[in-house]
Amino acid sequence: MLDEQGIAWLMGELVATAEATGQTISENTVTLMAADLASFPQSQLRMALSRTRKECTGKLTLKLILDQLDVAQGRLAGNEAWALALRAREERDTVVWTDEVAQAWAVAAPMASGRDLVGARMAFKDAYERITQNARDTFKRPEPQIAVGWDNAQRIAVVTEAHNDGRIPLALALRVVGSHEVAQVRGRLVPVASGGLQVGYDGQGVPFKLPAPAAGAGMLALGGPQGALPAVMNSGLLAPNVAQRIREIQASAVITDRKKKRRASAQARLERWKLGQAKRAANEAVAQRLAQEAGTT
Repeated sequence: MLDEQGIAWLMGELVATAEATGQTISENTVTLMAADLASFPQSQLRMALSRTRKECTGKLTLKLILDQLDVAQGRLAGNEAWALALRAREERDTVVWTDEVAQAWAVAAPMASGRDLVGARMAFKDAYERITQNARDTFKRPEPQIAVGWDNAQRIAVVTEAHNDGRIPLALALRVVGSHEVAQVRGRLVPVASGGLQVGYDGQGVPFKLPAPAAGAGMLALGGPQGALPAVMNSGLLAPNVAQRIREIQASAVITDRKKKRRASAQARLERWKLGQAKRAANEAVAQRLAQEAGTT
């Protein structure tokens, strides 16, 4: 709810918007419109009035502003909502929609299942118009929701895209995708590929994966001088959990390599000792044989 200063700002914006659309507006009309719009946040009102001045050329009406407020709040138009709802027919697909679309689809879904798409569309649009009008009357914003399908790859792709586009908050996204499926990079979600670690976005915003180590190179290729990762590790593009995991792998590989070297060194010392013992035993046997031969002559 706007305070007195906010209402004064709103009335001034309404007058200026009316003038920008080529009309004059009475003080009484401005007062009534400001009273009807005072419950909306100032940021949304500023966005809606700006869009009205840029995109609308007709007479300034309350409905015109409310339509722009719908856009600012993420409320879909009827045809757009219907097109989105149709995707929910596919059980494999994950759909990001709003509670208003979901409620309207619940009314139309039985008809759509019976192949009566014409009747389903009419029922959906009537229900959606009623639901959204009630929401406008009570100043209720549409709430984003996710209808989850069985296709895991598509689920991850849809949810990460919706979050990165600003359509759903992080908390909602993480209810549907797990920490083993996505990584957070600079406020964005990045899918973690099943075949290897996923790192993030390059300078152009394109996601990329860590290169696989060369065959036979072993885990040391991840951090060795011949590996492809040192520059990536220092670039700041890696998600913190991915970078930490790589460091753990590198440390483990170094420790394993040192143990192998110590075992090899100990084995070599043992072999040298055995060889020395064998040489001494052979020399003693030769000396004893020579002494025996000397005693018989």
